[in-house]
Amino acid sequence: MLVRGPATPAATSPTANHITVSMPTFPLTASQIAALLHQPADYGPLADPRRRASCLNALGYPAGTPILGAQNVPMGDHAAVLLVLAGAAPQELIALVVQPSCSSVNAGLIADTRIARP
Repeated sequence: MLVRGPATPAATSPTANHITVSMPTFPLTASQIAALLHQPADYGPLADPRRRASCLNALGYPAGTPILGAQNVPMGDHAAVLLVLAGAAPQELIALVVQPSCSSVNAGLIADTRIARP
């Protein structure tokens, strides 16, 4: 006869109910993002068109997607590049913050948001 004692509780480890993930704060306001439409794009490390096309592909956009605005931005202690694209609707803009190393190998998406086009 096999006698079992009370079940021992599993080791306590983090579960989805106990893990907290902090989302990065977006580096620019909606009006600052919209203002990028009227300034020369500052692609920083993504200045090479082939590299930008590779980055767009990794983000799920066709390589020829027009970038309406761009600016180097700080994200915490790290540098990043903010790209502004047209949204699915004519009155929408998509802002993507990516790592400077964004490429087809690693999109490096840090944050994204959608805003109304002014």
